[in-house]
Amino acid sequence: MSFLRNPFLAMGTYTIEYFPKNHHPACDRTGQNDCDCPDKTTGELLLETFNRALQASLEDTPEYKAEFRARHELITNIVGMTYDDMNVSQMWLPPDSHWRQFRFQVWDKNAKRLVWIKCFDNFRNNDHGKTALLRRLRESKPIKVFYMTSKFLNPRNIGPDPTSKMGGKKFKKKNLMRHYNNNFLGQELYFDVDFKMDSFDDSAQMTKKVIGWLIRKFSVTIEDLTIVFSGGKGFHVIWYGWDISHAEPHHRQTYQNILTGKAGRVPSVYLQRLHKKIKTEYIEELKTEGILVDYEVTRDPRRIIRLPGSIHHKGRMCKIISYEELDNFTPPDPIW
Repeated sequence: MSFLRNPFLAMGTYTIEYFPKNHHPACDRTGQNDCDCPDKTTGELLLETFNRALQASLEDTPEYKAEFRARHELITNIVGMTYDDMNVSQMWLPPDSHWRQFRFQVWDKNAKRLVWIKCFDNFRNNDHGKTALLRRLRESKPIKVFYMTSKFLNPRNIGPDPTSKMGGKKFKKKNLMRHYNNNFLGQELYFDVDFKMDSFDDSAQMTKKVIGWLIRKFSVTIEDLTIVFSGGKGFHVIWYGWDISHAEPHHRQTYQNILTGKAGRVPSVYLQRLHKKIKTEYIEELKTEGILVDYEVTRDPRRIIRLPGSIHHKGRMCKIISYEELDNFTPPDPIW
């Protein structure tokens, strides 16, 4: 076939941006160069970048775009019918759901592409909130449904991340800092166990290791934890009871300094940095025990995670499971 773009130019770009190293599953710097993972060989780079250039060229063809459009229109219709058949008792919302932002990925018929939308409904964790959620799912027919792992005073207008390089520049440029006080309310403890796992059994066993680490470190019980099958290739382990009181003493002192204004004039910014620092220390402990998870889900205050009770974009239902189900786990059949 003929390429619609220069494959050699694309290969050079992809070599730099996407395939610098053979990252180990425990490496939390995937896609970056500043780690000790070995560089990929020239042959590996050529093969992977050539395949990526080929895929990019295929995606530019009218045939691929027509197939992509037809597939997602079909999936959207199936998702809509599935939510039409569901009832309020099958809906689930996280604790303090009215302080969390919800995001849907939907198929835009006019633009003929997938788009992300923020949900501006205030879903409280009660029957009224679950009814409102089901109504929005039926109206929007989202292919993906996520909620933010952190809580914010005004989740519908969070704004850029002030702890990031680009977010900090935006805040300074638009003078947003003086309007940002006390916005961040906290984040619980989340683990996403599907990072380069080869099978459901591998993911399930790694999930049990995460749970064992939580029990040893914090003396929690299985009942304190929420275990979720993501609907894809792994599991989520969530401890909604975690807060700063479970951190080390020096972190608790820092927390008090932030609340009293000793750490700076913008508590919300410093609280996000503190949470990220604490979670990063947990990550280092997990690494020493050989526990492999998607570390960014744990330590990023702006992370979103899939909502139980929603449909995964690969066709399976994301649902809460028991600890016993991790043994010999069999995923449900996909809807499509």
